[in-house]
Amino acid sequence: MRESRNAVRAAHMELDPTLKENDLLDIVVSFDGSWPKRGHSSLVGFAAVIDILTGLVIDFTILSKFCHICAMHSSLYGEDSEEFKDWEREHKESGLCDKNYSGSSESMEMVAAEILWKRSIATGKMRYEAVLSDGDAKTIVHLNNVRPYGESYEIKKEDCVNHMSKRLGTALRTLVQEEKARKITLGGKKPGSLKETTINTLQSYYRKAIVMHMPDIVATQNAILATIHHMNSTDENPRHHLCPTSAPMWCFYNRAIAWDLEPKSHEEMSCVINDVVFEKIMPIYKRLSSKELLERCTRLGTQNSNESLHSVVWSKCPKEVFFSKQRYDLGATRAVGEFNMGTTAMVEMKRSLREEECPVASLKIAKSRDERRVKQSDDQVRRTKTRAINKLKRI
Repeated sequence: MRESRNAVRAAHMELDPTLKENDLLDIVVSFDGSWPKRGHSSLVGFAAVIDILTGLVIDFTILSKFCHICAMHSSLYGEDSEEFKDWEREHKESGLCDKNYSGSSESMEMVAAEILWKRSIATGKMRYEAVLSDGDAKTIVHLNNVRPYGESYEIKKEDCVNHMSKRLGTALRTLVQEEKARKITLGGKKPGSLKETTINTLQSYYRKAIVMHMPDIVATQNAILATIHHMNSTDENPRHHLCPTSAPMWCFYNRAIAWDLEPKSHEEMSCVINDVVFEKIMPIYKRLSSKELLERCTRLGTQNSNESLHSVVWSKCPKEVFFSKQRYDLGATRAVGEFNMGTTAMVEMKRSLREEECPVASLKIAKSRDERRVKQSDDQVRRTKTRAINKLKRI
C-alpha cells in the first residue's frame, strides 16, 4: 500500500508541478463496497478506495459481524452468562476477535467509508475531496454528517456513467409496472411499445449522449432529449430538430437533408416509441437530464476498476464458501497486491520479505498470468476501437 500511495502521489505531482512531497494531496477517488452474500444479510463486507487518475487501490478494509471463537464460547457458556461476558471482554482486548462491526449489513458500506476517510491523512497524507460512486447517496450523506476533514470541509459526489444509464433503465421498467397496475399497457410486442429491447436501446443512447458531449451540459441535455424525439418521429411528424446537423450525424433524416437526398421512410426505423410512451417517459428524461445531475458526470468516470477488483477478491475467497475474517483479510490483501502490482511483482515482494529465493516455476506462472491479463486488456481496447471506427464508417 505504501508503494501504491507513493505512485499515486508521483502521478499527481507530475500533473501539478507545484505540489511538493509532503503536501496534503486532494484527490478524487472511486469507492464501492462488496459482499459475499446478497440481500443485505452478509456477515462480511469489503470496501476499497481507488484513485481515479492512476486506477490504483490506495486503501481498503474488511468488516465482519462474526467471530467463530466467540460463537463457540457463547454456545459453551451461554450468551448471557457472566462467565462468557468476562471471557468476551478479555478476548476483545487481546485483539484476536474477528468481529469488528456490529450493525446491519446494509450499513457496512457507510461505516467502511467513514473508517477509510478518517485515516486517509494519517496513512497517505491525502484527502478524498470527491467520491465517484453509484446512485446510492447514503455513503456521501453519512460522510458529510461525520465530517472526517473538519466542519468546513464538504466531500463532493460524482456519478458513475454506467450507473446513470442503469438508473434510466430501472426507472423505465418501474414505469411499465406502475402503469400496468393502473390498467395502462406501455410494454408488449406492439410497434412503439416500451418493451425490453427498446429500454436497452434507450439506455445505450442515453449513455452515448453523455459520453459524446460532456463537459458541455447544454449539448448533453439536447442530445439526451434528441434520442426520444428521434424515436418518436413519423413521416407525418418528423421530430429531428434536436438531432445533430453536423458530423457525426447519426440521424438518417438530417443526414439525408444535408446531402440533398430524399429521407427514407420512418417506418424503416428499427426502434420507435409511440406518443403514449413518449409522454409517459418525458418526466423521467427531464429528471435524468437535469443540470445538477449531469454536472456530477463531467469527468465521465466509471466504477469499472472497483468491479474488477471485486472479481479478483472473490476469486481468492469464493462466495460459495464461508471463511473467517483472517482468511478474508489474506485474500483481500493478495487481491489488492495483484491488482496494483501484478502477479510477478507480488510474488517477488513476498519472497523478498521472507528473504527467500523466488522459485523459477512460480515466476513463470506469475509472468504468464500477467501476460494474459495485458493481452485481454489490449484485445478489449482493440475491439472497442474497431467498433467505433466501423460505426463512423456507417455514418
